[in-house]
Amino acid sequence: MAGLDSLPFAELPRLLVTGSQAVDDRREELVGRVLNYESVLASAEAVSPAVNVADEDVARLRYTSGTTGSAKAAILPHRVYHASLDTLLSELGPFTESDRALHVAPLTHGSGALVHPILFAGGTNVLLHHFDVDDVLSAIERHRITMLFTVPTMLSRLVASPRLETYDLSSLRALIYGGAPMPEAQLVIALQKFGHSLHQIYGMTEAPWPITMLKPADHVANDPRLRSVGKSTVGSEVRIVDLEGQVLSVGEVGEIEVRGRNVMLGYFGGDGAASSVRDPVDVMNGEWLRTGDVGRKDEEGYVFIVGRKKDVIISGGFNVYAAEVETALCAHESVLEAAVVGLPNDDWGELVAAFVVPVAGAVLTPADVDAVARSRLSGYKCPRRIDIVAELPKNPSGKIQKSEIRRRARD
Repeated sequence: MAGLDSLPFAELPRLLVTGSQAVDDRREELVGRVLNYESVLASAEAVSPAVNVADEDVARLRYTSGTTGSAKAAILPHRVYHASLDTLLSELGPFTESDRALHVAPLTHGSGALVHPILFAGGTNVLLHHFDVDDVLSAIERHRITMLFTVPTMLSRLVASPRLETYDLSSLRALIYGGAPMPEAQLVIALQKFGHSLHQIYGMTEAPWPITMLKPADHVANDPRLRSVGKSTVGSEVRIVDLEGQVLSVGEVGEIEVRGRNVMLGYFGGDGAASSVRDPVDVMNGEWLRTGDVGRKDEEGYVFIVGRKKDVIISGGFNVYAAEVETALCAHESVLEAAVVGLPNDDWGELVAAFVVPVAGAVLTPADVDAVARSRLSGYKCPRRIDIVAELPKNPSGKIQKSEIRRRARD
């Protein structure tokens, strides 16, 4: 842990832990200055301590998902969480003590953002141990859940459930999805089931959500903006820039940059020290955070994500965005989800490879997937390898791990 002293932490003279005294005694030996929470609580005075915490004091080192490579720790000061709370209260409010959020995704990622506004309003947070379609639907009915965050895979499985209509889900006012691209075919089905409550959000570990939001009124079938992630929220600015960092015009594709109070200080350095104020890997363009996402904006400010800069496959000299291919494949009614990666190839440089999960009970062949790809994509974008798989590797937050897919494909 060398180097932590270089971070602007608020003073933490003691660490409180819960659990058996035997465990706490061992932690005292290993860590030092560790107090037993239950003992401290029993002896505490009813006086609020005076603690001064500045906006720029570090609140958390939050690791990225590491879906395309190694995870990095973003340095998030307290102002980031103030900004996220203010935005959520504005964009999803009003919150009341009647609100109940169901958490089935890890609180360390997207779902955790809902904890603060719910507690702020005196509402209730309900936690499930893991994601199970029937358990989620039953919990919504039983607890009269008003808010739920899902990643696209979760939402796709919910709307595909043959028992969906048997549950009373009328209490749900905000079904929020994000964290990865949502296949349009699955979104259209979700629109039929949950159209009044759907909110798509865009955010990232380095700038906690919501940066942009696609609200229920924007969820209109056959509207091109259904493929967007919405417009920037209160307190966030979004722009599209070229390789030199120059702002692009409406409709032009480039890297998405974000500016606002929700942007991190930088990454925690690999040498155990904060990398000055900003990260040396050029993640900042002045006050703007380079997101690594590639996209465009339309004339009304709706943001469309094309893919990740690191998720571009160069095949035969052509750039192929994996997200575009995945969207095309998921248009097939028997495709539940798809992941497209580039694999080393002597002839093409990189080979476009697709790994596809069929809808439960459906019969799906590589020829079926190839046919839908050729009906929607130029020839050079079509996968040259198609594997039908039972499931895709995911991290604890539910995001597909493409680095693991590549590793397995090479083995």
